[in-house]
Amino acid sequence: MTDFPFPTFRRFLDAVLARSTHRESPLHGEAHWRAVTHTALELAPLVPGADPLVGFLFGLIHDSKRVHDGGDPHHGPRAAALTQELYGEGLLPIKPAQLTTLSHAIYDHTSGRWSDDPTIGLCWDADRLNLWRCSVTPDPAYLSTAAARDPQRIRAHRSLPGQHTPWTALYEQLAKLETP
Repeated sequence: MTDFPFPTFRRFLDAVLARSTHRESPLHGEAHWRAVTHTALELAPLVPGADPLVGFLFGLIHDSKRVHDGGDPHHGPRAAALTQELYGEGLLPIKPAQLTTLSHAIYDHTSGRWSDDPTIGLCWDADRLNLWRCSVTPDPAYLSTAAARDPQRIRAHRSLPGQHTPWTALYEQLAKLETP
């Protein structure tokens, strides 16, 4: 985790939270972001080739620019633009290829059906496994990874695990995944 040490993460987190819109939403707010982040970290070791850091960042940023809980088709592009801003300001120390993947996953997370890219699939599946919060059962036909399509995993996410997990604990989970 030398590329994303805790003080850098803390500055990044503070910037996302300060620039977010609709953060208190019970459907698309910060509790949902934490649940998606938790799910991405849970799936990452089970999805060969997936980048857990990108999954972690996706969970935090993907709905950060929603303006309401109804139809908001441009929230993905707005959140992708925020990602680019934060990267340009030096608050997001990731490689250009990671930035491209992260931006694509965020930009298209509401319009993409599934992805063959393991990291983008991981991101979208982490979000979709948390559809229970909207009284929607995740449909395996719209899940990109075999790990997410597991019926037991789908049912287990009914309780929205991770929604109450502090960001520091999620960061520690990420650090454990990335430690060789």
